[in-house]
Amino acid sequence: MVSITSTGVGTTWATSPWANTETREPPSVTSTAVREMLGADDPPTAIFASQNLVTVGAVRALRALGRSREIALVGFDDFALAELVDPPVTVVAQDPRSLGAAAADLLLRRIAGETGPPQEIVIPTELVVRGSGEIPPPT
Repeated sequence: MVSITSTGVGTTWATSPWANTETREPPSVTSTAVREMLGADDPPTAIFASQNLVTVGAVRALRALGRSREIALVGFDDFALAELVDPPVTVVAQDPRSLGAAAADLLLRRIAGETGPPQEIVIPTELVVRGSGEIPPPT
């Protein structure tokens, strides 16, 4: 499995050891990276995309190559129309309301003067099985 990650502060950047450039357009760069990965001598049988714009780029590349039913794809963070793509995209969905509420609570407590060690707060995610992540590797 290969993970395509995104980094940056205040903006989203897609990076990959297979991509020759960085851009503020993750789907474009991700599409290029996926195409290059799948053209490698030992291509991946599955892709985990780290956020929704990266997932969209992977979907574009797999569709353009006619391989959307050959390579498993799971994205982190749900996106609009994920269930309408063929095959529908399996995702790990976050709970943005809970995430925002927890962040706001911590911030307001700090502003009110609370001190103390850093806290680890775990916000559950949900695996939304739709089909793209369940594609088996070739035999």
